[in-house]
Amino acid sequence: MKDKIKIASKEILLLVILNYLFGEIIIDIILNAFNLNTLYLAKNETNLHSKSFVIISALVIAPFLEELIFRYPLRFFKTWLLPVLVSSTLFSLIHLYNYTIYNDKISLYLLLLAPYFLAGVSLSRIRLRYGIYYAVAMHFLYNLIVILVKGL
Repeated sequence: MKDKIKIASKEILLLVILNYLFGEIIIDIILNAFNLNTLYLAKNETNLHSKSFVIISALVIAPFLEELIFRYPLRFFKTWLLPVLVSSTLFSLIHLYNYTIYNDKISLYLLLLAPYFLAGVSLSRIRLRYGIYYAVAMHFLYNLIVILVKGL
């Protein structure tokens, strides 16, 4: 049991770091290069109450609910590819609420949602390989890293 936890912890940490590096950092570079960093709603939040709610939501509510909604049902499928792709796509689409929507920048949103899609695939892998508790833990870790590095 200890070996499983140790292996899962290393894999979770590696996936969190890779998702963050290839997702969040690259997206920030692109947004800044094209002066589009105002698309991200969290940067426009100034109300302390709103920030507290975002932090509580990201660290407590989202990992539990999103894993329950998007990853838990994977256990009911005999094949994994299509359910993981559909789950990850839906997971990324719900994160559109993180951005201010501008009709003239619709194609940019596909790029902005890529890190969420990658996170969804990684969380699905963890869910299928180690179980739902590990997926919730990884989701919490990922969100914690984003909050600590980016700040709100």
